Amino acid sequence: MKKFLFLALAGSMLVSCTTVESGHEAPIISYGGETDMTQTLGEGIHWGIGYLWNDTPEYLIRNTTITVTDKYFDMNDMETPVTVTVYFNPIKGKTNLLHKNVGPDYLDTKLKPIIQGALAKVIPQYSAQNLNKVSRAEAEKKIKELLLKETPGIYIEVSNVQF
Repeated sequence: MKKFLFLALAGSMLVSCTTVESGHEAPIISYGGETDMTQTLGEGIHWGIGYLWNDTPEYLIRNTTITVTDKYFDMNDMETPVTVTVYFNPIKGKTNLLHKNVGPDYLDTKLKPIIQGALAKVIPQYSAQNLNKVSRAEAEKKIKELLLKETPGIYIEVSNVQF
């Protein structure tokens, strides 16, 4: 009887764990769909009987990029093609808030429109020629400042912006 109990306990310990890949973090989503707002799972193996029915979607928290290419009007009302790369990452320890309040498709639904809005505010301040040759660093700084104001509301950190 003791062997059976030991084997049953050992078997349940083996199947009641979850892993989170390196550079990722995972919120805990209960079987009913409720997000656990008290904790997130860091990288590694996590044991617990609840992982038999709970879901743990992973979010990459390493610094990564999104590239936005679009056309904007410069200060001379000339259509100017612009490509900007934004370096960002979800805020560590806040992926449960990101998952619940914004959703796993945050790149397309929130971050990209915020970047496009910042570009639409900054690009008309420069001529295409100035933007390309003289004022690139200044424009990148202005875009980054706008993004730093907007992205904490969606639990994202922006580290750099490049044209």
